[in-house]
Amino acid sequence: MSVEKFVKADGSGVYEFVLDMSDTLHAYDLSFYSRIEGKDAPTGFPMKVYLTSPSGQTYGETVYYRVSEGVVSPYRTGLVPVEPGEWTMSVTAEARGLCGMGIICTKTDI
Repeated sequence: MSVEKFVKADGSGVYEFVLDMSDTLHAYDLSFYSRIEGKDAPTGFPMKVYLTSPSGQTYGETVYYRVSEGVVSPYRTGLVPVEPGEWTMSVTAEARGLCGMGIICTKTDI
């Protein structure tokens, strides 16, 4: 089962998602996708990704997003959260022509 969410750019460069990772019998695959318009669009850009657990513990890292039209970019595969429940993901990304960011959360077998 997959859940897909897309957040349109609002000029802040911040995109927030709520991910239901409450099923402790499964792992999760997380992938990003974006929409970039314009002929001077970048081929990639850095993103700061923060995941906050249901109890408020925050984990963060910087990753590089490679732009490819129509392609989903895997972020994490086989993720087993340290805490079941609803996690909040905050992504900070700025790039010319970025119209928004999306996340796909897919439940997989462990």
